[in-house]
Amino acid sequence: MSARTIFINSVSWWLICFTPENAFEKLCSNKISLFILAFFKELFRAKKVLYAAEIGFVVYNGNLLLSILLGLVGAMGCEFILNLGSSLSSAQEKQIEKLTPSDFTKMAFFFSSLHVFALSGCEIAPGKNMIITCQALLMFALAFLSKIGKPVSVFDRLDSLMMRILTFGADNKEKQE
Repeated sequence: MSARTIFINSVSWWLICFTPENAFEKLCSNKISLFILAFFKELFRAKKVLYAAEIGFVVYNGNLLLSILLGLVGAMGCEFILNLGSSLSSAQEKQIEKLTPSDFTKMAFFFSSLHVFALSGCEIAPGKNMIITCQALLMFALAFLSKIGKPVSVFDRLDSLMMRILTFGADNKEKQE
């Protein structure tokens, strides 16, 4: 561990344990503080996507698919693996409606793709700072809205379209009968 990490951990520990009347805890549990910390968490996640996509692009010699996948795993990690596992198990049980990943996974996949396309020299891909800013703002908005009880699904129409394609329009046949 670096000296900076040890210093930050020591100061945090001291503030948590020894501030009078739990002032530091009250400051950190304040709604405004949580709002700011949540934004920086999403900004950190956006940077993790960029770094993972860059590493994947270098390690896999410009392979776009593997670089995008590594960027996705770098951002979502455990959630992506859990989503993949539940999708595979529902595919075996023929439960097609459970095959859709979460909106966060889809957004991370989209932004990971943008990073990899920008790294590959695609002219229509925006710069990395623009991608990071858009990702942090959109992911923060989705997370914040779901925390206050008003979740928004960005991919509802796309999901229903894909479900119709995968089920060969089974919903329409059931409605007609």
